[in-house]
Amino acid sequence: MIDSPSLEATGPGGRVVNYTATAVDNVDPSPSLSCSPASGTLFSLGTSTVTCNASDSASPPNLTTELFNITVVDTTAPTLNVPADVTVEATGPATVVDIGVATATDIVDTDVTITYEFDSDVGPGPMLAFPVGTTTVTWRAVDDSGNVETGQQFVTVTDTTAPEIFPPATVTVLARPGSGGADLNVGPNDPGSPLVFTVEANLPPPDGAAITYMPTAVDAVDGAVAVMCMPATGYTFPEGGPSIVQCSASDATGNSTSINLSITVEDTLDPTFDVSEGDIFLFEADQPGGAYVDLVGDRGLVATDRGATIDPVCVATPAGGGADITLPALLAPGDYNVVCSVDGVVMTTVSVNVVVDINDNEAPTLNIPGDGVA
Repeated sequence: MIDSPSLEATGPGGRVVNYTATAVDNVDPSPSLSCSPASGTLFSLGTSTVTCNASDSASPPNLTTELFNITVVDTTAPTLNVPADVTVEATGPATVVDIGVATATDIVDTDVTITYEFDSDVGPGPMLAFPVGTTTVTWRAVDDSGNVETGQQFVTVTDTTAPEIFPPATVTVLARPGSGGADLNVGPNDPGSPLVFTVEANLPPPDGAAITYMPTAVDAVDGAVAVMCMPATGYTFPEGGPSIVQCSASDATGNSTSINLSITVEDTLDPTFDVSEGDIFLFEADQPGGAYVDLVGDRGLVATDRGATIDPVCVATPAGGGADITLPALLAPGDYNVVCSVDGVVMTTVSVNVVVDINDNEAPTLNIPGDGVA
């Protein structure tokens, strides 16, 4: 038995093999020769035995039989065509990507098995979900002989989209410490302009109000992300404005976005007085010119504004007419209308009466000359 070298298959049926066999006889110059399978036959994949018979012209003929093997092998890997690389924008923590379909052809096998695997955690199922970054897809084609061809495809999921910031539905004006009041939630000035807020001042001037605000932000990949604001929530804003609060949010990839809140602190409430409109104050003349009238210092008339005590400016006008007199001042006996104001805003009007001999039970002191008057 003779084994010929292995021959590579050239098609699904194997390979057409041509060989040459010869026979030599010591008497017959042209012995008869036949081989089966014959040269030029299509040999299937594997080992086939060829039987050759040679006979001479003797009677009876002398017969010689020889065998040899022809082996057809398949060691050629399939030709693999992988899909093109894919780049997509992330739609979430895992993004569904259509990676396409690889194809393969083989010289022998008409039905090549194709599989793939990933170098990162990819969700299972027909809709493959890829994480952010580049994932290597390794395609593998295997024919029936176990020959393997591999190819790589790169699937890149990018995250270039910044989080979305949502302005707060309300800002909260913190109650003035010690006031016993409650925090107050204030919505935007206009639903169509959700970034603009106006609040009432409640802290002693020049401060306006301590305000908290909590914008939120959501990212397609990271979900809820932190929002940083400058000034930080809880900041004490001065009266006036608008003051701008810059709020920003960043995702894990570094994409960031920002919004600006506009906060105005206004003072629309008048100070309050500890007296009522029309109250009457009596002063007894205690000197030749009348009485020194000081409603603030002597009678404790004060205004209160946002928890702060303010001394008002009071101006007295004689009831019968005459020039205005800014208190404190010496007022002659008589009746006066007094207007008290804070920062030029009239807050209350009271009356002042400067009278003589009210509750005056003390006799005058008389000084006379002593003995020895000449």
